[in-house]
This record gives sequence, structure tokens and C-alpha cells, in this order.
Amino acid sequence: GVCAPFPDKFDPLKLGNTDAKMERNTAAEIKHGRVAMLATLGYVVPELFHFPGCEKITNGLGALDTIPTEGLVSLFAFVGFHEIAVQPRENGMGAYDLGFGAEFLENCDDTEIKRRQTAERNNGRLAMMAIFGMLVQDQIFGMSPFKLMRETGLWGPNIDFIIKDIPMCAGGSMCGAHPAGT
Repeated sequence: GVCAPFPDKFDPLKLGNTDAKMERNTAAEIKHGRVAMLATLGYVVPELFHFPGCEKITNGLGALDTIPTEGLVSLFAFVGFHEIAVQPRENGMGAYDLGFGAEFLENCDDTEIKRRQTAERNNGRLAMMAIFGMLVQDQIFGMSPFKLMRETGLWGPNIDFIIKDIPMCAGGSMCGAHPAGT
């Protein structure tokens, strides 16, 4: 998880001031990153494909209103079951090592393992920001970012209501200008 520009673990608030706390925080970060990677994929795929019988379920945050109660119950049951049933493997690398994909690390030296672990954590961090951004955009505009882009074009809707109170954007040249003809 250590990567440039930080030479050591970045923990300015000292939340991981003991090895046990740092191990727990590391496991939580990796788990959240994996969930965010799946969530980001799950946010994009329904824009392209719906399983039979799910055509009426809307995409993005609107899905929470259109998923039947039975679907939500089964979703929570599956997540709960997964939390209880899937445990870290014995003699693994840490609490985050569930054994999935471990065979890809068998013939790797320590440097390559560290590089792959850092790549996974960085991808997880990016996915956490990506899903957060898509959810915020969905909440602000009332539709998934992809539907919004299809309906309003690549430049998106007018966002003057967001930037109107930023001093440097009040008629200054520091803010983006509308494309010609809009």
C-alpha cells in the first residue's frame, strides 16, 4: 500500500498507531476497495445489459426504488452469508487474503507480490472515488451519469447552479466557458 510520493505508510492522524490497528485498517481498505471495484462494474454493466426479467429495474440510485422487496432481502441475505462464510485462509498473507487468486502469486518473488498488492490497493482507491462520484452525480441530477450523458450530450447539463457562488467563476476567465452556440 506504500506508493510514491510517500516513502512510508501514510497515516497523519495516527489511526493505525499499533500494528494490530494498521493490519485491521489495511484489511478494511482492501475489502472496501474490492467492494467498490465490483460496485463500479455493477453500476456500468446495467447500462449495456439487463438479465431477463430485470428490464424494468432502473439503473443507478433509481434501482433502490424499483427492486422488489424480495430482491433486497435476498441481496442482504447473500451479503450477510458471505460475511459469515468466507473467512481468511489459514497461513495467508493477512485478514484480506481470502484465497481467491492466490495461485497467481505462487511463483512470484516478494517484489512482484508487493507490486501486485499495491496495484490492487490503488485500483481499489480509484474505484472508491469512482463509485462515490457516480453516486453523487446520480443524486444531484436524478439519473445515472451514462443516461445523463446520453440525454444532455458529452458536456452535460448546465452547472451554473453549482459554480455560481465560487468567487473566481463570477465572470472571470479562470472557469470553463460554455461551448460556442450554447
